[in-house]
Amino acid sequence: MNVRRWFRRGVELDEEIRAHLAMAARERIARGETAEAAELAARREFGNVGLVKELTRSYWRGAAVERTGREARQLLRGLARRPGVTIAVVVTLALGIGANAAVFTITDRLLVREPAGVPDPGTLHRVYATRTMRGRASIREVFSAPEVRAVPGAVAPIARASPVFGPIATASGGHGIPESRIEVTYTGATFFSTLGVRPAMGRFFTTDENRFDAPSDVAVISYNYWTRELHGARNVLGGTLRIEGRPYTIIGIGPRDFTGIDVQPADVWVPLASLTRFSTPNERWYESAGLLAYGLVMRVASPSNASQAAVRAQEALRRVARTEQLGDSSATVILGSIIEARGPQTMTREDRIALLLSAITLMVLFVACANAANLLLARALHRRRELAVRLALGISRRRLAAHLLLESVILGLLSAAAASIAATWLAAALRRLIVPDIHWRAAFDLRVAAFTFGIALLIGLVVGVAPALEVSRTDISQALKSGRREGGRRSGRIRAALMVTQAALSVVLLIGAGLFLRSLTRVQQIDVGYDVDHVVTASTMFLPEHHASLKQVAERARALPGVSAAALTAATPLDGMLGARLFSRAGDSLAVPARHTGYMAVEPSYFDATGIRVDRGRALSGDDRVGTAPVTVVSHELARGLWPGRDPLGECIRIGGPTARCYTVVGVARDVHPFRLIDSSAAMLYVSLSQPPESLSVAGLVLRTRGDPAPVARWLTRALGDTASDPQQRAVAVMADRLAPQYRPWRMGAQLLAGLGVLGLIIAAFGLYAVTSYLVTQRTRELAVRIAIGARAGNIVRTVLGSALRLVLVGIVLGTGIALAAGQSVAGLLYDTSPADPLILAAAAIVLIVTACVAVLIPVRRAVRVDPLIALRAE
Repeated sequence: MNVRRWFRRGVELDEEIRAHLAMAARERIARGETAEAAELAARREFGNVGLVKELTRSYWRGAAVERTGREARQLLRGLARRPGVTIAVVVTLALGIGANAAVFTITDRLLVREPAGVPDPGTLHRVYATRTMRGRASIREVFSAPEVRAVPGAVAPIARASPVFGPIATASGGHGIPESRIEVTYTGATFFSTLGVRPAMGRFFTTDENRFDAPSDVAVISYNYWTRELHGARNVLGGTLRIEGRPYTIIGIGPRDFTGIDVQPADVWVPLASLTRFSTPNERWYESAGLLAYGLVMRVASPSNASQAAVRAQEALRRVARTEQLGDSSATVILGSIIEARGPQTMTREDRIALLLSAITLMVLFVACANAANLLLARALHRRRELAVRLALGISRRRLAAHLLLESVILGLLSAAAASIAATWLAAALRRLIVPDIHWRAAFDLRVAAFTFGIALLIGLVVGVAPALEVSRTDISQALKSGRREGGRRSGRIRAALMVTQAALSVVLLIGAGLFLRSLTRVQQIDVGYDVDHVVTASTMFLPEHHASLKQVAERARALPGVSAAALTAATPLDGMLGARLFSRAGDSLAVPARHTGYMAVEPSYFDATGIRVDRGRALSGDDRVGTAPVTVVSHELARGLWPGRDPLGECIRIGGPTARCYTVVGVARDVHPFRLIDSSAAMLYVSLSQPPESLSVAGLVLRTRGDPAPVARWLTRALGDTASDPQQRAVAVMADRLAPQYRPWRMGAQLLAGLGVLGLIIAAFGLYAVTSYLVTQRTRELAVRIAIGARAGNIVRTVLGSALRLVLVGIVLGTGIALAAGQSVAGLLYDTSPADPLILAAAAIVLIVTACVAVLIPVRRAVRVDPLIALRAE
């Protein structure tokens, strides 16, 4: 059928009916009737014009669609005439749908979406292996250089494998390319062929360009980087890109949508052999069998070959372990998803909180749905007489129920449009909060749009069920007699159940927020042993020839007015410590009952620079140098473990071997946390850099500031940048900023649950207000009678407020039970906080009760002011 004619069918029908009536009237006029009488007779003979139109339309193709469209337009006009309920339902659902769409944007990217631009991702895998250390088994996704060299040959020809390192944030610029921080990935020569991608322009690396004995300085840039930073310049091939001060020749541009295999998009790919630039001939760390740094990507020829490829890779790893004597000769290979978050390794605390967030946003959506269903049910009951009149005039119950369902679907779709706007900025905010170190834009694309409108359509159908059921059971005669202010017991039970559901879920959200807030407070109270607010650290990773320059930087820093102390170290705080076995003076091995044991080689000013207090004896001093008796300062943890109940001062410890030099204990310092906030304190020894137990290189610098550490950190960054032409890393940071990511899981949980808890509370409060307001309107006659026979304001307040609070109290009991039952599932995400903390449970209940009282304040006030004479006259 012609589309234009399909839309003109209604106009043509009107014209045809008018033509028929005019023809019948002319025939009567020809028989001698007057024009007026002929027209009336023709209309009588034709019958009901509207009914004829309706019957004719029912036979048209697409009649149901046209009827639905016509009803939708009528409903939109009706909703516009009653904007209060419309806005309430749309805003309520938009908040719930928008929150879920934003979370879907994050979880879709982290857990669902496969790497863009990669063909057949189902046969592409990340390689994992089990690892056993000190009797504890774990899963690793990084491998040593000998391992990544052995696996590709072992799995051929049924699979292809390639090593990958990164992406790593790196400085770049030069030759027309703006200075910026880019993400660089180091790959094997077969990386791109393993993935099955082709360059948009130019070419990829060759095997000769990726040789460790003669690496080539070539680079492939991503299509996104080419268009974003280079504006799609056609002459980019052969140009130069400087990465950490070294020039790389651009030989190719990646496919249009391809940004690598990680959530963090890669901007540039360079040969894996380029890692040799960051070492000396005597320090070939990139080939070390003990350094686990490289990932492995494998493409199997077909899914049936996956198990066989895993077995071959496993045999290769075990051979390397036996050859290199790594002590891990029982490794088992696992081929996991190319999506890293779906791998077999243990989920991080942030990942678990992100999944918890998905469950919490669903709870918010349930609260919103219950609220919307309650509002629509109240509106349907308010229209009870109108709907009864329609039924009395002949419309079927099925048709009327479908009408109400269509109304709720329209409201759902309007909510989806509003939720799309909210989800766009909310997703960006969540991305910054959940994965701030990953620089990708949480876009509202077609997948998210489909999810948003799909869930809105489903919700529209769900929330319209209660009003539709109520209409299908309406007694016409009773409804016409009772009017709009009375409803059945059944509808009252439905409203009560929906209100209890909202209250229960709100309590769960508030309890969750309280638990994470308490955990965050407890974590922030942890004493890590350092003065974190005034300490700046630098993990320089300089080449040995630059150590003299680093010492010069330390001397310059001591002269700064904002620096009170500076110290060079072999390992910076929070980066761990140097491991070594400990022996007694007699050469017996010493076992310390502590999770972490090691030593730090530092300058004597290290204690002043870090704020570590020496509680007994003395700290290291300038007199502890080469040629003098070696001394050490130990932590309380080590002293308790080795000499319980004894004075450790004067004791002697050999570090490294039974015949090593013996270090005399001259002081006992406060305990520190070596790696993480929630780790136990370390059993630590401190020795002077002038008296190390083994040959060590200076690897860090610690400064203590007198005021704001930020200016000192900026100065140190510039100073270190001037000391060497090609440093691989200048990790300068205020210690408080280094600890900030460790607070993130609890801060994230507290902020997210608090925000969603407040959102759920607002939705529930609004629903309670709307339902209570409706009940006051419905019970106006009853309240008027009570006031007329002498009821006081207090009695009316207790009546209205009591009915609302009873539902809230039932919801509190139910919600508290749900929170206690689910508490063990989130116990691992908390710190020093019980999921059944009575103060938090009580606080959540009080907050909800107070909110409920405020929400019903206006309806209660209106109930008290009911004028009996006016109310009874209206009835």
